[in-house]
Amino acid sequence: MNHGQQLIKENNEKLLFKLVREHTTLSRADLKRLTGLSPTTVSSLADDLIAKGLFIETGIKEVKSSGRKATLMEIKPDGGYFICADVGKKITTVECLDLNFKVTRHFETETTNLLTLAEKIKNTILSFASKPDTNVIGVVIGVSAIVKHSRIISSSSLLNTEGADEFVEILSTALEGVPFYLQSDSNMKAYAETIQDKNLKDIISIDIDDGVGAGILLKGRIFSGHDGAAGEFGHMSIDINGPVCTCGNKGCLEPMISIPAIVKRAHELDPSIENFSQIVCNTDKFHGLICEIAEYLSYGIINLANLFNPQEIVIIGPITRLGDTFLEHVREFTYPRLTLNQAKISYSTVPGNPVTVGCAKYAFDHILI
Repeated sequence: MNHGQQLIKENNEKLLFKLVREHTTLSRADLKRLTGLSPTTVSSLADDLIAKGLFIETGIKEVKSSGRKATLMEIKPDGGYFICADVGKKITTVECLDLNFKVTRHFETETTNLLTLAEKIKNTILSFASKPDTNVIGVVIGVSAIVKHSRIISSSSLLNTEGADEFVEILSTALEGVPFYLQSDSNMKAYAETIQDKNLKDIISIDIDDGVGAGILLKGRIFSGHDGAAGEFGHMSIDINGPVCTCGNKGCLEPMISIPAIVKRAHELDPSIENFSQIVCNTDKFHGLICEIAEYLSYGIINLANLFNPQEIVIIGPITRLGDTFLEHVREFTYPRLTLNQAKISYSTVPGNPVTVGCAKYAFDHILI
């Protein structure tokens, strides 16, 4: 088989894999109908995918037109694995996920300097990969940083980026021959939302934690801008007379709605407040403050909606602990002023760690389909 024929075969395998993923179960006859490929080609491709451990035959269905029975196939969950990491400000999580994005192995460690951390993550990757019958398809690292070209950590307000190039080099070569990707954690959180709804192509995920960021997907693809800095939602200014941000501007969202900013405001109202959990347990007491935060956030959401016209804007992070009342306030402040766009506003419902789940989905889409 020459290179051109091999490429055609690989593309057709990816097409079959994509269709089975979308429909959960399909027969060879279904795949022939959906692809337009010949029965012989479909059978050969399906047999190859079964031999590789990516498909499994699961049952029989009757074909109405002929009365014959057709064998159904679905993706074999343990046919391949993704090793994914979430490098956060305080904690780094490494997980091994199967083809259904279920976590099979989990490791956590304190986020230290990047060189030490790289060795810990590498050792965990090697440990996960050494388990019997573990076919690692891809390695993806999500970091709390601006990432350029899926390879370069350019800056971060949450991580010490000293040794960033060596960090990437160590991890990208941990498993020889296995595709490696580096992405911002905000983008991976947005990407994770596509697991919940396969028709979701234009989405913005707003992450409110120690910082404030956004992941942007347009037409199903990550929008990261020229240098990877798109999505710096926390540095969108909504008040020229607002507090001075670390970036030097006034009225940025981050010093107004981040978790530390909310705790600071609550402490000014009640000196006994020292952490966010105390606010969560006393939402009635801080109703006015919560409404104010919701209004500030709504200004930013309106700007995003008018700029990008998304299907859905998802809020994620500790801010969601304020509950449905906070979400309703955000909607009340936002919807009446969204004259050109009625994007759905919701909390994320992605189970587990949205960064590692998003990393796995990203690898799935970029390697298998």
